[in-house]
Amino acid sequence: MTLFEYVTVAVSIVLSFGVVRLLDGLRPALAPERRYWVHCLWIATKLLNHALFWWGLWALRDAVTWDLASFLWILLFPGALYLQASALVTTSPGEIRSWREHFYQIRSWYFGVNVFLILHTFASSALLVGVPALHVSRLPLLFVLLVNLAGMRSAEPRLHAAIAILVLLNQILGFGAILFRPGALAVG
Repeated sequence: MTLFEYVTVAVSIVLSFGVVRLLDGLRPALAPERRYWVHCLWIATKLLNHALFWWGLWALRDAVTWDLASFLWILLFPGALYLQASALVTTSPGEIRSWREHFYQIRSWYFGVNVFLILHTFASSALLVGVPALHVSRLPLLFVLLVNLAGMRSAEPRLHAAIAILVLLNQILGFGAILFRPGALAVG
């Protein structure tokens, strides 16, 4: 087993906690009397975030000299995804009466963590992989950063509907296209 494989085992465990949390909350979130479609889109987006992070981790297999600091740095991302999953669907999703009310209560914190994740991605791709500041991968990051800052500041439902749709499409078309092949961001 290589050191990269060893690191990815720990990352995969933390990622799986977030996926399990989201899937556990999916049925209660889809209950017709409590459902809020914007919230449901964020659950789908976070599930996709988990998959894209795991898939994109492959780009680091040869690019990083693994040590405790790089391991802990990388582990911050799935840890933050788990925190978002716990906020989105809570540890007791059956107790939520309105997912709409719940979403707006956690909105600022949730989008704040998204901003952290975006900045972490920017720093990681620059420091660990050597992606230049003016790389095509920066466009989806910049776009998502701006809309997440708007999401933090505003409680306007129409804006949040647009943000949820745009961010999910960005995940699919932006990051998904860049990460279509494992290691697509690797330099060299």
